[in-house]
This record gives sequence, C-alpha cells and structure tokens, in this order.
Amino acid sequence: MKTIAILNTKGGVGKTNTTRNIGRCLQKQGHQVVLGDTDPQKCLMEWRLKNVDNDQPCVVEIRSKADLLQTIADYEPENDFLVVDGLAADFQLTLAALKAADLVVLPFQASPDDMAFLEELVDLVKMVQTSRGDTLQAAFLLSNIDDGTVLLDVATDLLKEYHAIPLLDASIGHRQAYRKSAAAGGTVFDYFNDKKAQSEVNAVTGEILAMMEVIQKEVAHA
Repeated sequence: MKTIAILNTKGGVGKTNTTRNIGRCLQKQGHQVVLGDTDPQKCLMEWRLKNVDNDQPCVVEIRSKADLLQTIADYEPENDFLVVDGLAADFQLTLAALKAADLVVLPFQASPDDMAFLEELVDLVKMVQTSRGDTLQAAFLLSNIDDGTVLLDVATDLLKEYHAIPLLDASIGHRQAYRKSAAAGGTVFDYFNDKKAQSEVNAVTGEILAMMEVIQKEVAHA
C-alpha cells in the first residue's frame, strides 16, 4: 500500500476536497483505497456518513502518529492506497504524515495568505526529506483557482521557483460541483456530472500515479 499525504500547514486550501476526489478517482480506476481523516471536526467522516450505502472509499479516523502507523499496518494487506487528509493545526501529526508518506501533495491557492506560508511549507518538506535520507517525493497542486487572474500567474511563477518541489501541470478549479457533490456525500464522479471537474481530477490523479511509478522504479533500483 502506498501512502499519499495531502498536506499544507495552512487551512482552507482544499486538502479535504482533494483527498476525497483523488481517492474516488483512484478507486474508479480499479484501486483499493482508504482515506485518512486527521481533522478533529471529522470533515471526511461526516462526508462519508451522508451516504453510507454507496461504494466510495472507507474513511478512518487518524488522531496521532500511533493512529497513522496502526492504520497503515491494518489496511496495507488489502489496499493499494491510503490518502491522508492532513490537519494544518497539528504540527506533530503533519510531521508524522510526511515521514510515513510515499508522496506528498501540497494544495496551494493563489492568494497572498497562501504565499506567506510557502517558505515554511517548503522548509518542512525539505527537513523531512533530509531526515528520512531517501527521496520523499512532493508536488504542489494549485487548488480552487479562477482562471485568468493576476494572482494565479504570480502564484504559478512563485511555485516554479522551488525546483526541488515541482508544480503539477493539472489543477483543481473553483467549481460549484465540488461543493455540491461534497454536500450530497459524494464526489464529482457521483453527482452533477461536471465534465470539467472530472477532467481536472483525472488529470491530477494521472500525474500522481506517474510520480508513484517513478518512486517504485527508484526503490527497485536502490
């Protein structure tokens, strides 16, 4: 089982939206997927309980490093992916998720507040990469974006300056389908049939899987 951590030390950047839609996309491609909810408000758990009879990935509560490690041990035999929705306010749990992950996706919005957190986020990832002594892969994901804004161009240029952490070509847009499908207990693959939103998630998931293949090849040749 591979662990994908959706992390940012700032809240409100689209981590939960990314987690549930990427997880569902992986599942629809034939993978066995479990989602990890680290938020005390149980956002993912509440979302899953809105429609308990559907076939979406199950959600597991993760409140500590011990919970995370136990979840990996319990679900690894029967699952291909664990996708963890990181909690911005808990530094220790964020650190534990970084250390356990095979791939870290860093959702980032084109806003001045997000840009202010950027250096802190990059330093944290680099610290874990150094301490692990291996090639922890990480990538930025532009999330909740409005096309054609000046801030989007600024954010894109800024993220590309951090060469050690690439920016995914695909992005997640500011679309009502994400909010409406979440409110109904589903994803953009289950409700409202927004083809553009589905295409976005498919493209992001495709890039993630491509990075995972690179990781597997590096491990195999190590």
